[in-house]
Amino acid sequence: MEDNNILLEELRGLRGEVQEFRGEVIEWRQAIGERTAALETHIKRAIIGNGTPSELQQLKDRIALLERGHWKFAGILAACSAFFSIAIALAIEIAKHKLSSGQ
Repeated sequence: MEDNNILLEELRGLRGEVQEFRGEVIEWRQAIGERTAALETHIKRAIIGNGTPSELQQLKDRIALLERGHWKFAGILAACSAFFSIAIALAIEIAKHKLSSGQ
């Protein structure tokens, strides 16, 4: 009879440990679920935008802005180069004309 009581006490202790472990597993699953939901929200915001411009769209817009700036700079540089080429050519022609006229 005493063996039965010892066995019963061991089973009760084991049952308590199993219930404690089960509670830990439930908490772990809940934490994982919350983390997964937070990551899904972050991904949706980053890719889709979730009602606001997405991070991906903002990045595309910034790249387009840099490209437009690049072409503006290239156009300004080409215009300056053409202006200085014309100015130098004109200065050379004026200098040739002055030399040929004897001034």
